[in-house]
Amino acid sequence: MFSEGRSACFRDHRLFCTVNIDTVQARLCVFNREIIQLLDRLDFIRLGISEDFEGFEMGIEHLVLKTLLNVGYRLFLDDPGSGRANVAALTTGCYEAVKLDRTFYRHEVQKPTFNIIMKNIMQYCPYVIVEEVEDRQEIPVLQDAGISAVQCYLYRGVSFSKVISLI
Repeated sequence: MFSEGRSACFRDHRLFCTVNIDTVQARLCVFNREIIQLLDRLDFIRLGISEDFEGFEMGIEHLVLKTLLNVGYRLFLDDPGSGRANVAALTTGCYEAVKLDRTFYRHEVQKPTFNIIMKNIMQYCPYVIVEEVEDRQEIPVLQDAGISAVQCYLYRGVSFSKVISLI
């Protein structure tokens, strides 16, 4: 999966890799020794919890999420705003970052309250990532709102060996 060289690249440049998991995969991360050992070595991996994750809104009260957090895994809340997530999921304090749904972002960025909404989200989750940014002109607006990162289409896909050229 990741050679030592690729792992070092992630660590040296403070990059991370998000792996979206469902409820079954989360249980494997808790109970499967091989997966546990792999994730322990790949400390730059973040586990993405989406609205499809059964019981994600329970936060720390969800046995599997609680175990993932107690073991030290870092969790991202993926795609709130796409329909089923609610504020309760965000306020649980389980998530290191939130990756905002594109539709939610496109709808809210037009409003004068966008920066206020982002600051409120950041009270519960220190990092906010906006998905599917397509225009460089959006970057200053996002920076002004305190957005931590973008996942975008501003660059064409490259092989892993060329990722360094983008940094």
